[in-house]
Amino acid sequence: MKHKYVTPQFSNISHLSSLGKQSGAALIIIILILVLGAGSLLIGNFKRDVGHLESRNKSALVLAQAKNAILGWSLAHPTNPGVLPYPVSSPSSELDGDSDCATGSIFKNNLRGLIPWKLASCLPAIGGIGRRYVDNTGTILWYAVSSNLVFDPVSQTYPTVDSTILVKSGWIVVRDTNGVLLTDRAALILIAPGRVVSNQNRSNTVPNANQFLELINGINYPSTTNTDLEFVSSPLIKNTDENVVFNDVLTFVTIEDFVALVNKRNGI
Repeated sequence: MKHKYVTPQFSNISHLSSLGKQSGAALIIIILILVLGAGSLLIGNFKRDVGHLESRNKSALVLAQAKNAILGWSLAHPTNPGVLPYPVSSPSSELDGDSDCATGSIFKNNLRGLIPWKLASCLPAIGGIGRRYVDNTGTILWYAVSSNLVFDPVSQTYPTVDSTILVKSGWIVVRDTNGVLLTDRAALILIAPGRVVSNQNRSNTVPNANQFLELINGINYPSTTNTDLEFVSSPLIKNTDENVVFNDVLTFVTIEDFVALVNKRNGI
């Protein structure tokens, strides 16, 4: 009995092979698209992070300059070395650069605002630090001062800044983002607000403090009810979506260091 020879269907095999190659090529293309997309996202995030870090580094430099300027102003005060100016804090001032002196009891809103660059004293009025210090975004630096170191409008007196002032309470508090105390003895602080984050809007003529200073665990832009001031010092903070939610840069001077500078100025 003879067997009939059946010719293999090579055309079908070739067709399947071609389909396999096409599918493999399509898969490679999809993988490449995903990789390129992820790479672009990473590069975008990296560039954004670098921008924030560069901004913070430049802000730290201008903060150091502003701190030296305001300390120099205080130490060179013609009648009361060691006194510090009130901030620019009143909305009615329209950011004119003049200190907004308290006119009665001193509240938090009298002690936190912009660094004064024009008039910076209450009685008598004398010139401010002479320069409008801004951070890397062009935003004016913020400034807070202890009530112990400013003109008292009730008694009409300036503070005596020497070792006797060290026993007082009412200094500025600085914490980290976990609420851990960094100091509760700050005489003054300066803050570079940095770029707008979250829902901040600075388009108004005189925006509120929360449009500049970030709120972390209920700390950073105090209410107006008393003279306790608390602020946060922290590296850059992002949320789970990789969006920056805290970028303030802060520097401060403790009362111990401040008194040492005043004593040196007075030859003590």
